[in-house]
Amino acid sequence: MSIHPGEPRAPGARRTGDPALLPVGSPVDTPAGDGWSQWLDLTGDTAATPPGGGGDSEIAPAAPTVTDADRDLADLAVDARRRTLDSRQRRRVLRRLATIGAGVAAVGAVAAGVVLVLGRHERPPARLTAAAPSAVVSSSPMAPWCAEVNAPDRVVSSGAGDSTSAAGVIVFQQHAFYDLRDPDAVRSVLAPDAVAAAAETTRQAIAAIPAGTEHCVTVTPLDPGRWTVLVQERHPDGVQLSWQQVVTTAVREGRTLITAITATGAR
Repeated sequence: MSIHPGEPRAPGARRTGDPALLPVGSPVDTPAGDGWSQWLDLTGDTAATPPGGGGDSEIAPAAPTVTDADRDLADLAVDARRRTLDSRQRRRVLRRLATIGAGVAAVGAVAAGVVLVLGRHERPPARLTAAAPSAVVSSSPMAPWCAEVNAPDRVVSSGAGDSTSAAGVIVFQQHAFYDLRDPDAVRSVLAPDAVAAAAETTRQAIAAIPAGTEHCVTVTPLDPGRWTVLVQERHPDGVQLSWQQVVTTAVREGRTLITAITATGAR
């Protein structure tokens, strides 16, 4: 039966040239070597006519078979999975080793601390040994600043002197000047006609001497009745001065008195 375009077609009718459809589940006979791999070269929506068929016959595709490309991909997938598992296993082992190493290091640090602490407590204290007393070699003692000397040719003194000798009277006058700081006592050993400083000058001279000043008098015979007198001063601040005089003495009415004092300058 031919159906022309535009004419209605009865249900179940088919066009001329349409291939007969096989029932679902019926086997399809294809030549050897035909299969899904033959369709890999098709492009677009155009399909090649299978051998043995003609026209626009519809043929059910054959079940796909495993090709070499599929096998290569499968091998690659298996190899990738194996490498992934190996990498995970290595990372797991490394993590365990790191954890064990950290634990060992911590234990070592604690042990070192314990040893250090125990060492501090168990170390015996250092014994202090007294040094053997060393022999001290003492030099000759320093001579005092004003060592007393009472000799016929020389008198050295810082004492009170006396009134029975010329040297003793000279020493007493300096004692009254530096220790007593009394101008009247200073002038009490002068002869009435003595050539010496005025009383007011004596007072001013005593006031100018710092309190606590030490003195030392050295009397040396020069001529009969004449003496060289060296007076040394040592102030509390350490300043030292010296004065040299020539003193003349004489005996008046049984007393030894000073008749003249002549300064020869400071030294």
